[in-house]
Order: sequence, then C-alpha cells, then structure tokens
Amino acid sequence: MPEARTSSRINRPLIVLLPCFMTGILLSVRLLPRSPACPVVLLILSSLTAAAVMAARGLKRQIAASLLFLLAGALLAGRPPAPSKLRTLAQDKSKVVLEGTVLQPPRITKGVIKAAVLAQRVLKGGKWIGANEKILVTVYENGRDLSPGRKLRFPVTLRPFRNFNNPGGYDYRFAMERKGFTCAGSVSDGRSMVLMGGGALPFPQDLLEKIRAPARSLFSEDLAGEKGALYRALILGERQALGTGLRDVFNRTGLAHILAVSGLHVGLLAWCFYTLLRWILLRVPTVGLHADIRKLAVALTFLPVTVYACVAGLQLPTQRALIMVAVFLGSVLAGKEREVWSTLALAGLLILAMDPLQIFSISFQLSFAAVAGILWLAPPLIEKLSALLGLSPESSSAGTKIVRYFLGLLAAGIAATVFLAPILAYHFHRVCPVGILANLVVVPVLGLWVIPLGFLAVLFLPLSHGIAFWLALAGSRGLEIILKTADLLACVPFGSFWMIMPSLFEILLFYLFLYFTVSFRSRPRARSGLAAVCLIVLVHGAFHVHETYFKKRLRVTFLDVGQANAALVEFPGGRTMLIDCGGFPRDHFDTGRMVVAPFLWHSKILRLDYLVLSHPQADHMNGLRFIAETFHPGEFWHNGVEVDRPVFRELMAILKAHGVKIKGPRELSNEREISGVRVQVLHPRPEGYPRWRPGRDLNNHSLVLRLSYGNKRILFPGDLEWKGERQLIMEAGRNLRTDVLLAPHHGSRNACSKALLARVRPRLCVISCGKGNRFGFPHQETIRRLREARCAVLRTDRSGAVQVTVDASGWKVRTYIRQGTSPWAS
Repeated sequence: MPEARTSSRINRPLIVLLPCFMTGILLSVRLLPRSPACPVVLLILSSLTAAAVMAARGLKRQIAASLLFLLAGALLAGRPPAPSKLRTLAQDKSKVVLEGTVLQPPRITKGVIKAAVLAQRVLKGGKWIGANEKILVTVYENGRDLSPGRKLRFPVTLRPFRNFNNPGGYDYRFAMERKGFTCAGSVSDGRSMVLMGGGALPFPQDLLEKIRAPARSLFSEDLAGEKGALYRALILGERQALGTGLRDVFNRTGLAHILAVSGLHVGLLAWCFYTLLRWILLRVPTVGLHADIRKLAVALTFLPVTVYACVAGLQLPTQRALIMVAVFLGSVLAGKEREVWSTLALAGLLILAMDPLQIFSISFQLSFAAVAGILWLAPPLIEKLSALLGLSPESSSAGTKIVRYFLGLLAAGIAATVFLAPILAYHFHRVCPVGILANLVVVPVLGLWVIPLGFLAVLFLPLSHGIAFWLALAGSRGLEIILKTADLLACVPFGSFWMIMPSLFEILLFYLFLYFTVSFRSRPRARSGLAAVCLIVLVHGAFHVHETYFKKRLRVTFLDVGQANAALVEFPGGRTMLIDCGGFPRDHFDTGRMVVAPFLWHSKILRLDYLVLSHPQADHMNGLRFIAETFHPGEFWHNGVEVDRPVFRELMAILKAHGVKIKGPRELSNEREISGVRVQVLHPRPEGYPRWRPGRDLNNHSLVLRLSYGNKRILFPGDLEWKGERQLIMEAGRNLRTDVLLAPHHGSRNACSKALLARVRPRLCVISCGKGNRFGFPHQETIRRLREARCAVLRTDRSGAVQVTVDASGWKVRTYIRQGTSPWAS
C-alpha cells in the first residue's frame, strides 16, 4: 500500500512540486539574507540539482526535482526590486513638481480623491528627471477631473508608504508595493494641478482603454447608481464607484468576492460560452464529422475568456483567473480533465513563476484555497445530499438535472465556506454562515444572466449603442435581484459575525481537524489523529484561558495610530479598557475599524468592558464609533464636555442605542478598583472650571487617568498643556508619582513641563505621534526636558506599538516594528 501511494505521487509530480516551490519562496522572503551573493549561490545549487535530476531515476529523481523547485522558488523570490528615483525622494518627503498620466479612475471618499498616476517626469532642483514610476496621489481639497489618460502637472509632496506597526495589522506598505506603486504623494489643493490634455498610457493599457472608456461611460451614465457601480466592478474590474454602505452589505452576506473580477467570473463566463458554442456546433452536421465537438468548443472558448480578461483590465487577479481557466481548458484539450489536482498545481506554478510574491496576496490565497476546498469537500457532500434526497445516479430527467445543479452549488458553497473560514477570519476577522444561502441565489444569477449580458453589451457597444444599452439594462434586472438578496440576508440575525484572529498554529489545527474528520471512516489512523488534535486543542484552549483570566498581570499597549492616541489596558482577570482610539481630522480613514479593531481581534478580544475618551477631538475620538458599535462596551467614560460635532453626536447615539452606561467626572470622582488595579480620575474636577471655556481649553479638559498595580503606576494625561498641568499639580499635589507616563499632547513643547516631570518623575515616557507629522511632534524642547529628568523615551512612530506588562516579578517593556512578520522585541 505505501508503494502504491508513492507511485501515485510520482505519476502526479506537480502535486508535490508546487508545495516545494512555495516553500522556497517563503524561505527566501522570510529567512535568506538580502545579499548580492545569495542569488549566485542559489543559481549554482540549482544547476547542480538540475544535473542530479537528469542523472537520477525513480524516487531519487523525485526528491532531486523537489529540491530543484524549492531552490527555484527561492531564486525567483530573491530578485532585487527595480531601481527607483522617486523612492529616494519620498524618504526625504521632498516637495517636487511632477508630470504624469492618470492610469485608473480615482476613488473619492468624503471629498478626498485617490488616483494612480504614472509619473513620467519630475522637476527637482530646476532639472527635469525621467521617472516612469507608478505612484498613488491623494488630493485633499478641490479635486480635478482625473479621468484615465489625463495628463497632469502638479506640485506634490512625496512620501513612502507606512504601516501602523501593531500586531495583527495590515501590511499596507507591502500591499502597495505588490500593486506596483513606488511611493505616495499628497496634494493639499487640487487647483494647483494643471491639466495638459491627453497623456500616453503604457502598453497594453493604451489599447485596452479604448475599449474600457466607452464601457465605463455606458455603465456610469446610462446605468446610474448602485447598478452602474456594480456593473463596472463585475465587467471592468473597477470598484472605485462602490460606496462604503454597499461594500458593507456584501461583506456581511459573504458576497464580497463577487465584487472583484476573479476565477469565479472568468469561469462562469467560460462555462456559458462553452455551453453555447457546443450547442451551436452540435447543430452543424459537417463539423461533427471532422472534429471533436467538445474539444473544438473548448478551444473556441479561449477567445471570449481572453477578451473578457482584457475588458476587465488585465489586473493581477484577472491575470491569475485567466491562467487558471486557461490551464483547465488546456487539460480538457489534452484529455487530462480528470487530473484536477494536477491542473490546479500547474496553474499555481505558472502564476508563482511569473510573480512569486503573489503567494502573499490575499486574493491568491482565497482563490486557490476555495478551489482546493471545493475539489476536496464538494464531491462527498454531493453524494450524501443526493442520497438524502433519494436521487438515482442513473436518472437523467430534466428535473433531476436541475436538482443536481443546485445541489452542486449548495455543496460548493458549504465546502468553500468551511474551508475558507480560518483564512477569512485571519485576514478579515469575519465569518458569514449566511453566505452559503446568498451564493446559492446569487451565483446562478451572476453566471447565467448578469455577466453574459454585461459582456455582450461591451462587445456590441462599437456596433450599436442602443443594443448595448438594452443588453446592459436587461442585465441590470439581474443586478436588482442580487442587491435585494444582499439587503434581505444582511438583516438575518447571526448571519455574519466578527471573529478573533486565529494564529497560524490554530489554522493548522483547524485543517488537521477537518482532514481527520473527513477521513474518519476511510483511513484507520484518522481516529488516532482526530483524538490527538482534539487533545492539543483542549490544552491550547486551557493555556489561553489561564493566560487571560487567571494570570495576575496588568498589561498596557500604547498603539501606533499615527498622529493620535490609543491604548489598550488588559486587567488581571480578563477585563479590558480602551483609552482613546485615534482618528484623522478629515475623517476619511477609520482608525477604529482599520487599525485598533484588528489589534483587538489579534489579542482575542471580542468585547470591551470600558471605553474611555479623554476629550472629544478628532485624533482621540474619531475611531471610537466602530469600536462602540462592534465591541459592545459596558461603560463609557469621558471628560463631561459635549461638543457640537457630527462625529461626537454619532458616537453618543451609538452608545445610547446599545445601552452603554455613560459616566462623566462626577460619576468617576471616587477611586475604584478593577481586578486589583486602582483606577483614579485625577482631572478634571467634577464641578468644572468656571473661568475656562471648554471650546478653547478642550485639551486642558482632558480626562486624566492613573492606574496603580502593586507599586507600579501608569499615567494617561490626554492632551493636557501647561495650563492643565498646573491645575493637575494643584489638585493632585504629591500624589502624581508615576513609573510610566504617556506624553501629554504627543510631546508638544507646550506640554510635559518641568514642573509636571518633577512631580511625576517617570522612568519611561511613551510619545504617541505620527512619523513626519505636520506639527513637528515631538518637539526637541520636550525631548530635552525628558532627558534632563533621566526618563527613557519611546516613540510610537519609531518603536511601533509599546507594550508595558506589570506582574509580581516587576515590569517589562516590549516594542513592535513590522519587518515582514517581526516578533515583539524586548
């Protein structure tokens, strides 16, 4: 039996070679040094291994081939990045004049425009320098017409892409580099942008834009609203017009995957055209006499599939989908359609050989995992469901075929949902059981109605705008069904819920559990494996419960939220408190949803006990709305000042709707104890300050908290400035001694006075600030005062998140800077 399995692997070598190739990529990116000698060594080793493959036979040849593919993956992934002129300027945040061409339709969010621009020339020091690099330009006010192909000249401040360095955070910098962007650029006022007519798009985008521009106009102008935006996403691969509300509905119903042109869309279109072409060819008698109709239909299907990929812009996911479908169609032509696993492995090898770093792409992981899950789990599910319904395998009636079709969709939906659950939880922190039903309704409408008619509308557009319009209008009726289905299922209780972020070890345990469960009856050793996995899960769960609820420690994490404040307090016994949540003045980026929430999910937190707002300013308050909506806090503490701002009104409405207890300085005046930690509100006093005007002295009205655990103390002074610090010293007297201080007002020269430092005498000061912020925080005067006070300083813009842990043994500090997947550093 073992020999038979070994023979099977040798006969299907691609199934083994793909994991070896992927392992080589991972080793190259994560472990190998970035040294010029490394590719040379890998090339020599690959040559020697290739010679061994040629000389060896049997199992030894298979082992040598596996090693060769591992080395090839490492060699391809280790290619140095292309030299860049703009990247150096971005590191210095240089302000330059740039001349370039808009590549894609811009995305507009709350008046802020983001557009991909091909920078062709840059003016620096009075000299024009050729660049030809892709950058992401953000226009904050007075946006201009940034249509694809428009040539512009404008002053821009270049800057590198930056991550928020917190555990569990999204690697934005790597994602932008994967999309081909060199750096970002900021334009404060769009009126400074000079329109210079039509520009030169790179090949083949210049040719594709001639097709896509009229189609974009058809969907945007003739089908206005959500249906037009959806058709642009489904046919042209342009999601810029999709509103936040529409995206959220599709996310909650497990339908977000249909918004990006992927293997599903290309596969559905291929199936439609193959069915149509085969039906036509069967009715031409002479064709059947000279050719295999099935293979001829498959060969002809290549053409519409390729045209659809071109219409969709040949973006990375579309290229990947085209390769996957082309490899499958090629396997049918070669008579190897039953070798589905080898076909999938070949597609993976081709995609990764072209671009090894796609292995880190979320869409790549989801695409291949979904196909693998369907190939593995769907056949036994269909068999069990057919037996449950009493369907006879020999029956070929129309009714039976229809039932089998929907059974196949149901089985595929269940298989994909189950298999993708840990990957979706890892990347998106959400699981959507209702997605099984949603996809059962939406996928047939999408594949048989919406995509074919939308694609035909684009094909007929050069011939007749009227026919194209009616085809698109007919397809939009299908979009209405999709939209109504999504709106209806989005309201289903528990149809979608947020999930903690599983670790890679927990994901491995899930797939081992799934494997042994599916193989329980067919493999004798599966029972022992299942028992072992269950035991490991129990031990792992017990360890987590002990660490969270029984370990006597106080942990405070000062998060990197840019030029803002946010800190998570984890009390002994598992209670949690979030103090502030960051935010941006224009409110175009939700730090609560995009930065703080992923860290909470990574920390296995689904509920907060206390939510604290030091004072209602954007850089402390704007991120709290999503947190209040999602993490169900028990109490909300604030400084008692209510401001007439939309964000504050929205936050208070969310808190009241969820029945959260709202407490101000009067209710918080008494010291309280939470799981052995003394919590004191030192400022402002309950009766307020009659001579102070909260509108002008909002910083000095900050809620000041101090936590004491054992003989260690941590002080959170918000944005207090000198005036508020003097008042705090008067009220607290000598009761200000603190070990860890969060720098008041982000290290401003008008805060962190010598008088405060003399009373607090901190051993560590954490400054929460954004790198290169426009205020210049922290000011050098503040840094000098802290050094004179013999206080260690950590800045979140340099150190990333700062974590302080206090337990019986004392206290320790760790920082986090993402370098690929960097661990905490003590």
